[in-house]
Amino acid sequence: MLTSVSGLAQDSGNIVEVGEPAKGRSTYIVPITLSPTTISGWTSLTACTAYGTIMVIADVASPNPATPNVDLVLTKSDYSIRIQPSLNAQNEIVIDVTSDEIIFEVLADSEVESPELVTYGHAEYGIICDDGMTRAVERIGTHGKFIINDTVASPTPDYTIPIRQKSLSSQLNSLRALSLHNATTRDRGIAKEIDRARHSTGLRTDNLQLRHHGQTLSVGNFLGGAAGDSANDFGRWGAFVTGNVDMGKRDKDTHDESEFHSNMLIAGIDYKISKNAVLGAAITHSDVDAGTDETANTDFRRYSLSLFASLYSLDTFYLDMMLTYGTSNYDLDRRIVRDDGGADVGRANTDGDETSVSLGAGYNWHHRNINIRLFSFLNYIDANIKGYRESVNGLSSAAEINSIDLQSFIANLGLELSWNMNMGFGVLTPMISLAQERQYADDSVYVTGRFIGGPDEGDFAYSAPHRDNDYLNAQLGLSAVLKNGVSAYMTYNTFIAREDFSSRQWSFGIRWEY
Repeated sequence: MLTSVSGLAQDSGNIVEVGEPAKGRSTYIVPITLSPTTISGWTSLTACTAYGTIMVIADVASPNPATPNVDLVLTKSDYSIRIQPSLNAQNEIVIDVTSDEIIFEVLADSEVESPELVTYGHAEYGIICDDGMTRAVERIGTHGKFIINDTVASPTPDYTIPIRQKSLSSQLNSLRALSLHNATTRDRGIAKEIDRARHSTGLRTDNLQLRHHGQTLSVGNFLGGAAGDSANDFGRWGAFVTGNVDMGKRDKDTHDESEFHSNMLIAGIDYKISKNAVLGAAITHSDVDAGTDETANTDFRRYSLSLFASLYSLDTFYLDMMLTYGTSNYDLDRRIVRDDGGADVGRANTDGDETSVSLGAGYNWHHRNINIRLFSFLNYIDANIKGYRESVNGLSSAAEINSIDLQSFIANLGLELSWNMNMGFGVLTPMISLAQERQYADDSVYVTGRFIGGPDEGDFAYSAPHRDNDYLNAQLGLSAVLKNGVSAYMTYNTFIAREDFSSRQWSFGIRWEY
C-alpha cells in the first residue's frame, strides 16, 4: 500500500525568483515530482497514478502577495504521475516514477512594484491503482512558493505613480497607442485609394474582355471609357468616399486590457495629370472610444487633410507619396481609488495635432486576369498632445500632465494577390494580401507631470511599456467595377502574431471616375 507521497517543487524551502516581463506574459514551468524514498508499504507490483490539482493560495502573512489574474494566471493546474513498481536483482520491490508539471503565466504590469510572493498548494489530490483500488495518502507535498520581481525600470524612485492612481497609467498608454494607431489606419486607407486612382478602379481594364449583346468588348469600353486607354477609362477626375469601422483591444491578454472602437470617414478627389501621374487630396474624420468606467475612458475626435501623388510606369512600377496634417480633441475621465475603498473621478479635456509622411512603392505583375503586387509602405507620424490638468469630484489628487510627444515609424513589405472575374454587371476583383510589419519608433515614450492636492501630491513620471514591434498585417478585399465609371469595394484588415494589440477593421467605399 502507498502511504506517503511528497516532492512538490519548492518544498525544500528555496524560493525561486521570476522576472516580470516587460510586455505581454511569460511562462514559468514548475516541475512536480515524486521521490522513491518517500514511498513505502508496497505489497504487490500493482502500478498506480498519483494525481492532483494545484491552486494559488492567498497568503495573508505575506506583505505583498501576488493577485491571481492580475499578476499571474495558473494555465495548467492538473498533474498526473505514474508510479510503477518492479523487482530488482535481489527480488526486492523498487519504485520507478515519472514526473509532470504545472504552468504559470506571469503578466506584465506598467507599474513599478515591490516583489510579489506567489504561494500555491493542493486543491485536491489522490492515488488510484490499476487494480481499481485507491490507496491511502498521508501527504502530497506542501505549499510551493516563488517571487515575481518587477523588471520595469522607474525613471527615478520618487517619481512612480501610486497604486491608487493606477488608472492614470492605463489612460496615458491609451493616449499613446490609440493616437498613433488611428493615424496609421487613416494613412493605410488613403494609400489604398491612391492605388485605386492609379489603376482606374484598381485593375487594367484594357486587358479584360466582356461579352455584351453578342460582341466582345474591352471592360473600359463596356463601362463607358475609351477602349485600350486605361489611363482615361473614365476620365481624368476621380472622387471617393470610404467608411472604416475598427474594433480591438489594447494590451490584450493582460490585466490592463482595454477595448476600443473607432469610426472613420475618408472623402477625397484625385486628378490624372498624365498617363503616369496622379495628384489628389483627402479629408478624414474619426471618432475613437476606448476604456471602461471601472478604470479609464479615452475618447477623441480627429480631423485631418492629406495631399498625395503617385508616379507610375506602364502599370508596373509605382511610387506613392503622401503628406498629412491633423488636429485632435481628447475627452478623458478615469476612476481614482480612495483609501476607504470608494472612488473619485478625474476629468480633463485637451487638444493635439499630428503630421505624417508616407512613402509607398511596388511592382505589379500581370498574367491574364491575375495580378500579383509586391509592395512596401513607410509611414512616419509625429504627434503632440497638449498638457492638461484634471478636475476631481472629491479629495483625491488631480493629475497635471505635461505635453506628450509621440512618434511612430512603421515599415512593411508584403505581397498581394488579386484576380478579375467578368460578370454580367461588371468586374469583380477579390484580393488577399499579407505583409511583414515592423515598428521602429514607438517605445521611447516618457511622460512627466505632478499630482495636485490630496494624498499623492508631488511629481511623477511615466515610462510607457515596450510594445510588440514585429507582426503581420493581413487583408482581404473585394471590389466591383460597374458601369459609368462607378466602383465599390470592401476590405477586412487585421494583425497576426501581434501579442499586445488587436484590431479588426472593416472598410466600405465607393469611387466615381468622370
